[in-house]
Order: sequence, then C-alpha cells, then structure tokens
Amino acid sequence: MHRWSGWSSWSRATIVDSPDQQTIDFDEYLAMFCAELREALAGDGEVVCAGGREGLTLDASRAVNLALIASEAVTNALKHAFPDGRPGKISVECRRQSGGGLLEVSDSGIGIKRDTREDAMGLKLIRTLVKGIGGKLRIDSTEGTRLQVSFPL
Repeated sequence: MHRWSGWSSWSRATIVDSPDQQTIDFDEYLAMFCAELREALAGDGEVVCAGGREGLTLDASRAVNLALIASEAVTNALKHAFPDGRPGKISVECRRQSGGGLLEVSDSGIGIKRDTREDAMGLKLIRTLVKGIGGKLRIDSTEGTRLQVSFPL
C-alpha cells in the first residue's frame, strides 16, 4: 500500500470570500482529494468519486470537518478493508439531500468486524467530527462498509 494524505489537495481547494465568512467549494476539494487518492493507489484499487454537479459550497468550519471525516474513513478503508492485497473499490460522494447534505464513503471490502471496538481511535475521531457539525453518523457493514454522515447546510 502506498503512503497517502488527502491534505495536500486542501491547500489548493477554492476558497471563496463572502461578506460574512470564508467558504470552500467542497465539490472542487472532493475532486482533488479523489484524484490524489487515485494517483496514490496507482492500480492497487479503484476509486470512484461523485460530486461537482451541485456547486456544494460550505462554510470553512464544516468543510474542514467533512474533509477530516472523509480522510479518516478512506484511511480506515485502505488499512482494513482489503487484507492480503485483495482488490477493491472505494467510493466518496458528497451531495445535497433532504434539505441538508450527505457525505458517503463506502468500500467493497470485508466490512467492519463485529468485535471492532467502539472506542477505536478512528471511530472516536469520526464521531467527534460529526458531532462538531451537528450531523448524524450511520455505518452499515452489510456489503463492505458504508459510512454516511448527514449534516445541516
């Protein structure tokens, strides 16, 4: 597995100054995040990203939390979902839904084991970040792992 960090794309994301606060073009950030992930994997796995169609612009605080959540979820997938070099697919998507937003990171891996500790560092970090944006977290491991964060816009 290659070393990867989604933060270099953050520095290039479009920051738009508005009269009341800084905002981030999150669709653009997500596109750069996924391009870097594809490059880092270099044939070790398939990466699919959806976004960029809705012009999703977020306040900087919410965008930073969502970027950290996406980065942690992808890191967890790379680390745990595909043991022994098993091929797989990671999908990252952020879209408007039901008057709010939805960030979804999913993989086609082995899923989260039942005995995974609720106090595992990655899950604790994700839960804290979700709480910080007033969001709700849902994790499904029926087929691979699907992490969904719904949040107010």
